[in-house]
Amino acid sequence: MSQTTLIIGNRNYSSWSLRAWLAMEATGQEYDEVVIPLNRPETTAEILRWSPTGRVPALRIGDIVLWDSLAICEHLAETHPDAGLWPAEPVDRAAARSVVAEMHSGFVALRKHMPMNLRASYPGAGREPGQHRVEGSRIVRVLAAHQASFRCLLDSEGPSDVPRVGEPRRAVPGYGDDVESGHPCLDRFARPRLEDVEAGLFDPANLIIG
Repeated sequence: MSQTTLIIGNRNYSSWSLRAWLAMEATGQEYDEVVIPLNRPETTAEILRWSPTGRVPALRIGDIVLWDSLAICEHLAETHPDAGLWPAEPVDRAAARSVVAEMHSGFVALRKHMPMNLRASYPGAGREPGQHRVEGSRIVRVLAAHQASFRCLLDSEGPSDVPRVGEPRRAVPGYGDDVESGHPCLDRFARPRLEDVEAGLFDPANLIIG
């Protein structure tokens, strides 16, 4: 058993967990993973066994506990400088931190109207006028402006030999075609592991077993 354990929520729904998972995968470090089902009566109590906030993600390194996805990512960037989690150039790195801070604390309307569900499709949803459309357009502009300098995880492949069951219908929720889908790391995050399926962490109606 590894001394490092990443505690996350359902892979299907927890975008906060996805952040820490992507950073951990980029480091190449060996770690254990604990998946805690969300929105159940026992969820908070179960998370409190691992994290003092009762929220995911959390990272346990021996007796040390880190919580909050951004704090976890910062720690991983410091301890794994070769992973390239932050751009090497100071100016690019400062810009990246600005983008990350905006993403971490903003886009409230977008989260409310277009929640994460990696294994579902919502044709036409989210197209109605509103602040969530403004925020979605902002994300697209930011990615377009900084993608070249923020290599980081954009071309990360990661391990591909983990046994999986089923295939995701889409790598990105089907709200529209404004954001390109199909990143290999996101695809691996969305693809259910056998133990997750058996534990009921995925809705069987959204599985395409193969």
